[in-house]
Amino acid sequence: MDTKYEHACMGIYAKAGLVAEEVFSSIRNIHAFWAFQIMSERFDAILQQAHKTGLKKSPVLSVLYSFEFFCIYAGYALAFWQGIRRYATGEIAEPGSVVTVIFAVIVAAQALTQVAPQIVHISKAAAAAHELFQVIDRESKVDPLSDQGIKPSYCHGAIELRDVRFAYPSRPDVPVLKGVNLSIPANKTTAQTCVL
Repeated sequence: MDTKYEHACMGIYAKAGLVAEEVFSSIRNIHAFWAFQIMSERFDAILQQAHKTGLKKSPVLSVLYSFEFFCIYAGYALAFWQGIRRYATGEIAEPGSVVTVIFAVIVAAQALTQVAPQIVHISKAAAAAHELFQVIDRESKVDPLSDQGIKPSYCHGAIELRDVRFAYPSRPDVPVLKGVNLSIPANKTTAQTCVL
């Protein structure tokens, strides 16, 4: 359950990162048009979404930590109760044995408190891995081993691209290529340069 909210937060932080990247890449324009406030409000609005999603994680974490500390204090109580009961019935000769057991319970409880923060990190890792596995498991729309499709009888080597548009799947709202046209004649060396 925590992984679901962590996954949502990661998506929101990615959007916030895109806004920050946009601001830093066009800082001259933002300064020229005095658009600091507008861009700051856009960034803050996205971070508010992350805050709201993060608040949904609070009940999950409260149950996790409540259960953890219940186990710790229940262990203390059980150690004291059993120690006093056994000392009173004569099963334990010295109260020092009770203290030894209680210290063992304290050490075990401290070890248990180190588990909960790791569960949070495991949840974050699982959310990140989910996106990675989606990319890995995605089936390609083009089968490179297929015999189907158009097979030209003759190819003289000229390559022409018309109105090519492309965006990476991880950031579909940021186009990398916008209507690119390119012609490469056969038997010629062609170089392409671009300015980002």
